[in-house]
Amino acid sequence: MQEKQQDNNWDLETPRTALVDKRTRRITRIPGLTDAQIQNELDIAFAKNTVRYGDPENVMAAKPGTELDEYAFLLAAEYIQKYNPNHIDPKMFPGSYELEREVIGMFADLLRHPDPDNALGFFTGGGTASIAQTLWTFRNKFYCDLESVVTGKDMTEVLVAPLIRRKGIRNLYTELGSKVSQNHDGVVLAPLDIHFALDKSVDFAGMGTESGIVRYDLDENFDADIDSIARTAQKVYASGREILALYAVAGDVGKGRFADCAKIEEVLRDMESKSFPALKHRPRGRPYQTPIVVDAAQQFMTALLRGDEDTPHIPDWDFAVDGVQALLIDLHKTDMATYGSSILFYRSDVTKADGLDLANYTQNNAPYLHHEGDLGIDADTRVTDALIKTCPTFETSRGALGAVSTWIYMNKYGMPRLFEGQKRVVENVEYISKKLSEPDSPYELMCQPQSGIVSFRVKGNIPELNKTVYDVINGAANPQFTISHADHLGIRTEEQMREYEQRKSQLNKGEKLNGHDGLYVQVMPHMSHDQAQTLVDVLYHVGKESVRRKAA
Repeated sequence: MQEKQQDNNWDLETPRTALVDKRTRRITRIPGLTDAQIQNELDIAFAKNTVRYGDPENVMAAKPGTELDEYAFLLAAEYIQKYNPNHIDPKMFPGSYELEREVIGMFADLLRHPDPDNALGFFTGGGTASIAQTLWTFRNKFYCDLESVVTGKDMTEVLVAPLIRRKGIRNLYTELGSKVSQNHDGVVLAPLDIHFALDKSVDFAGMGTESGIVRYDLDENFDADIDSIARTAQKVYASGREILALYAVAGDVGKGRFADCAKIEEVLRDMESKSFPALKHRPRGRPYQTPIVVDAAQQFMTALLRGDEDTPHIPDWDFAVDGVQALLIDLHKTDMATYGSSILFYRSDVTKADGLDLANYTQNNAPYLHHEGDLGIDADTRVTDALIKTCPTFETSRGALGAVSTWIYMNKYGMPRLFEGQKRVVENVEYISKKLSEPDSPYELMCQPQSGIVSFRVKGNIPELNKTVYDVINGAANPQFTISHADHLGIRTEEQMREYEQRKSQLNKGEKLNGHDGLYVQVMPHMSHDQAQTLVDVLYHVGKESVRRKAA
């Protein structure tokens, strides 16, 4: 037995303190570290993190989610540890599933969903998973609709065994034959500042990142350019293709601007009505109703809690717009839930047999999920047996920590605490943006803030000075603040994007990346007015000193 231990490197006599050398560590060589040793190893590992979320000495961070509510997290973790629910199967874990449904209803109500109590929605592992789910859903919906139009089958018949799910895109066209052009692809329209999660999604969907996404420009305020959407849509239809979904951003990362989804819907419907000459297979009077998908992952809370008296005005971006068929928010970008906790909402009603419409396109019938009789779910948590059976989510196993901690947070603190925090955000954003816009300020705003993000740059758009300000503030030994820098914040058009990509490719030749860039700060609810004043003072000092040194 001793010889076998030697062959497998089981050296049980080696002192445990010698086993922390990562170069030689093997799982079979560790008989078990003490609690103190494990804690020491964790301290060493986490000390390498550059952003310490919740650090009271650093009131701002590179991303939201800086503070995690201790009460909600610890209490939720206690119950999760005890029961470890998996929401793939609500029949086994009906209690925590009810909590998830309640949270979805709370936020669906805030998002002006037409039926918040019964809104179709899911917690996912993050914004990327939510975006991937929407692409999967609307790709399948588009091609199911195409199959129905070309073959004359009713949609319910198509959904029994959709060609897109059985055969894939290429073989679908073979099956449909000459009734529809082989190059009649569905594409997605998306703004230049869409999260790269969409690139990932069209990649694995087999649509291609170049051919599957057609991008539209932003206007001078970095909002969705409505004229560009019209021109882009016209080009798509003229080529014989159609738009399977349009993605819009409500509160983008660098600028926090909200797309005007009502105007987007108006231009989409207009372009669809004019598309028939290019789409021979479409019977007149039946254009494809392009769904709008809203990525509101980051700044949704600030927008939801703004009062009518708050300025500047935020356009309609949620389910108040009929064309918005899906919307995602990231709760882990608040202090309610851990990474990753995102909710994906659909404009669907989970209580109606035919109201599963958007779940039907991704359902996967698993025998062990088929239940008969009472589901064990509270009557107030209305949901059909069909929805539970079909597992329509991209992720199969779905943990409950994010849903439960959010439920605890919302029920303990409620709207008063949320409103109080967002009131501070609005006041501090107004103060910071006003100070950075004054004549003696070394900075200029890139756009008027609509949320908790203030986007700015050194006057004259001098990239090396923007970078200097970033390096000096973030490089301090004990920084009170951290700010973010992006070398593409100023990009508004596809032409500028091409120039930017070309400059990036020249970096290997020793040339500097130069041009469209800027800085931004994320104002969080826990920032006090005194801290906002200190931030402005630090920015002024560093900015003026950087300009002075460059001039010298």
